[in-house]
Amino acid sequence: MRKATVLALSTLIIAVMIVPAVVAATVWNPPSAFESSTSWKNAGNAYVDDGNEAKAESAGQSVVYYGFGFGITPAESTIDGIQVQLDTRQAPPSGTGYFSVQLYDGSSWTSTTLTTGPLGSVYTLGSETEKWGGSWTTAKINSVNFKVKITSLGTTNNWFIDIVKVGVTYTAPSDTTPPVITPTISGTLGNNGWYVSDVTISWTITDPESTVTSTTGAETTIINYDTTGVTLTCSATSSGGTSSQSVTIKRDATKPSISASATPLPNANGWNNVDVIVTFAATDDTSGVASITSPVTVSTEGENQKATGTAVDNAGNSASVDAYVSIDKTKPEITMPTFPSTVYLNQPVSGEWTATDALSGVDGAASGTITVDTSTVGVKSGKVTVIDKAGNFQEQTWSTTVMYKFVGFLPPIGTAGHTDPKGRVSHNDM
Repeated sequence: MRKATVLALSTLIIAVMIVPAVVAATVWNPPSAFESSTSWKNAGNAYVDDGNEAKAESAGQSVVYYGFGFGITPAESTIDGIQVQLDTRQAPPSGTGYFSVQLYDGSSWTSTTLTTGPLGSVYTLGSETEKWGGSWTTAKINSVNFKVKITSLGTTNNWFIDIVKVGVTYTAPSDTTPPVITPTISGTLGNNGWYVSDVTISWTITDPESTVTSTTGAETTIINYDTTGVTLTCSATSSGGTSSQSVTIKRDATKPSISASATPLPNANGWNNVDVIVTFAATDDTSGVASITSPVTVSTEGENQKATGTAVDNAGNSASVDAYVSIDKTKPEITMPTFPSTVYLNQPVSGEWTATDALSGVDGAASGTITVDTSTVGVKSGKVTVIDKAGNFQEQTWSTTVMYKFVGFLPPIGTAGHTDPKGRVSHNDM
């Protein structure tokens, strides 16, 4: 490369005298595209410093380059100056050729146009404080619409450029504060700060004043297990310092465990014949039980009466259990046979009894035969006992008297107090 010639040196010196000496950076980039309407030959050769040249063949020909690919951050940085560097040559050496340079800020061309000296040197137009009559922001510099127009001037046969480069000098704002870290928590939030689903934690880190240079713990994390508390911490550093942000996640996505018990317990048939109290108990291993249904008293008669209990944990998860209670307080009914009050010796006497129970049902025989023993005289009696499946029992008794049967005969003679047909009374037994 030929020796560089720096123009507008006095402007640079004045700028240094009035601007703070510390400049964040000067970034140099070549173009990557040119407008196709140009009449230049091989305009794309100016992208790289490789000896292949772009060429204008007459005065007044312009080429517009763009696509410099600047990415200056932060966005609040101040654009201090812009420089354009051209590696030039003319041929044949007779005559004197020049180039004029103008910048485009996305909406208009700058009011300042700078011109090189005679071709044959590397020229740097502008300076670290030259703004070319424009008002610049990082957005304008970073835009694809930032353009450089180069126009051939003077008298020569061919105007050559080996490479075009643009240097942008900018000052980043002073950073006195560390990055701002914002957690984003995604999940279903239950009660009391507990999550009841998988929880995803991600982080947003911003610093409008300087670049974030390092982070720890900034990765996205998924909490997919129950925990009484896990703490995640994200830290970030910029030129303004280091900051940290922590979040503690409590997760309980498991329902409490609940059970029911009845007092008194049912009998072997599954029935009770008194009021039943159903009590509920629950456990929760993570957030703990917050509430549970109070004991329920079942007093009405019926089969498989449902008593429902619900437990809620501190996270808001709930679980329910049903207890089924069968109660029969009513005794079974017995229908007895009707016997005459007296029957005769050796007279066959029997009857059928039946029993019913409308709710739990009879436990055992529901019918039977009563046979009266008439082989001897005297009072005969008995009872029938029936129990239902709930344990209620009912008793019914029966009674009759067995006596002699006298047909055509008087009572035996000698029977005390007996009067014979002639009116005689016997006073002692024979």
